[in-house]
Amino acid sequence: MSAPAIEPNAERGEVNGADKAAERWIRDSIQPLVDSSVLESDHNRSVYEYWTSKKGSRAFPHWRDLSLMEIYAAAPYVTVKDVVDGGRDLRNRFWGTGLTENFGFEATGRSMREVYGQKFDVAAIGYRSAIDRNGPTWLRGKIWAVEGKEYVDHEAVHLPLGGADDPETIAHIMSAYAFFSPSGD
Repeated sequence: MSAPAIEPNAERGEVNGADKAAERWIRDSIQPLVDSSVLESDHNRSVYEYWTSKKGSRAFPHWRDLSLMEIYAAAPYVTVKDVVDGGRDLRNRFWGTGLTENFGFEATGRSMREVYGQKFDVAAIGYRSAIDRNGPTWLRGKIWAVEGKEYVDHEAVHLPLGGADDPETIAHIMSAYAFFSPSGD
């Protein structure tokens, strides 16, 4: 049974003290990802190892180097975002069906500002961390930016991708998610 649809937007919720605390917690929890052994999720590990195999000696692979069919088992839990205006916004190029099921909404083709409204800055922290650090990042925590999902435990990896026009500039972020039940399963 899938979760009821939750459609975050600008009319929903204001950024308040709890959001600011969540923002600080998320920023403090994000870590550089240099070794897949820190990841609990097999599919997050497989996505990171795939990304690593495609980057070679470069800082990150290019979007054109990847094929979601090569990570088919993990693809439902993957999102690929286009970096808009240096990260001031991010547009969902791909949003896996497992994300729709777990977050409660479909986001393919939509910008994060459109989806998250006033909670955009909290929602974008993980993706922006890969841009700011010019490399992969990860965290395990709660989904603070989606109303009704604040207690859902998850692990996320955020992997930068170069663009076709300038392969040295981060043009996309590929992220993989794993969701954990309260019992840790």
